Amino acid sequence: MSKIDIVVPCYNYGRYLSYCVESILAQHDVDLRVLIIDDCSTDNSSEIAEELARRDPRVEFRRNSVNLGHIKTFNIGVLDWATAPYTLLISADDALTPGALRRGLSVLDAHPEAGMVYGIARVIGGDDFPHDTNDPKTPTYQIISGLDFIRHNFEEGNPVPSPTALVRTELQQKTGGYCPLMLHTSDMEMWMRIATRASIAVIKEPQAYYRWHGSNMNLQYTTGLIRDLNERVRTCEYVFSVHGHDLQSDCNSMLTQMKRRFAQSALYAAGNAVIANDAQAFQDAVDFGLKMDPRLRLSSAMLRTRLKKCLGGSGVKALRAITSHLTGKTYW
Repeated sequence: MSKIDIVVPCYNYGRYLSYCVESILAQHDVDLRVLIIDDCSTDNSSEIAEELARRDPRVEFRRNSVNLGHIKTFNIGVLDWATAPYTLLISADDALTPGALRRGLSVLDAHPEAGMVYGIARVIGGDDFPHDTNDPKTPTYQIISGLDFIRHNFEEGNPVPSPTALVRTELQQKTGGYCPLMLHTSDMEMWMRIATRASIAVIKEPQAYYRWHGSNMNLQYTTGLIRDLNERVRTCEYVFSVHGHDLQSDCNSMLTQMKRRFAQSALYAAGNAVIANDAQAFQDAVDFGLKMDPRLRLSSAMLRTRLKKCLGGSGVKALRAITSHLTGKTYW
């Protein structure tokens, strides 16, 4: 029976903690340990964690003496504590689907060339506590090369829902944990770093529940979008600069194409900023677009963006409605 250590970092998620840990303890056909790490929560997280540890010997509990933040707390678990052949880190507000660990470990046991396996995450709301019974016995999966996985990150972004990612502990600890330089994309950077050393397995079934809070929605606004795009570029640049010697591909080309796509996205975001009457967000989006692709300065796309500012929010909305009606696409 495969052994796995599961790290559950918690900060003020006491209302979700029992559901998360119980979804782990209910997993079958695996030998597991759970470490709950409370990062100085101000709610009742510690009391709930202590009770969970008291009720089940597979559960351990630690509380940081001071608030360390998520990166250091994650690394206490995956680097300092984990000793089993496999490791999973799952936030206290997320949960596992039935049979997720058995499916993931069966794939890694069958494919020693794969350093990590991940699957689908079902998105749930802040007040949702599903209790599905569906448990596919034989997972549908594929093995992709590390290079193809890295290319996907450059082209499409991070494909890995964090609570579904099972990693070989030895590989995790050799390549290192979550990077403190990447506060918002440390998981993406780490997955790519692992992919420089191994293939990646992808399971086509739901492996976890990912809880979507209202605060996540800030990424739909211009400021959040530009910040997200900038972090993704910075992360890919970092992986290329530090681990480029391990990549058998022209990452310079991938970076260039990535920046050009993001530049176009930034100009569209600038139009949204006009509609929102947010002059600073407009300028931030334009500046980011030019940083990503300086060729845009004299382009027709930049001319349209400047025209949007002159038209104002009502003018842009009217033009978007007209082009959408006439062509089925929104150019403005």
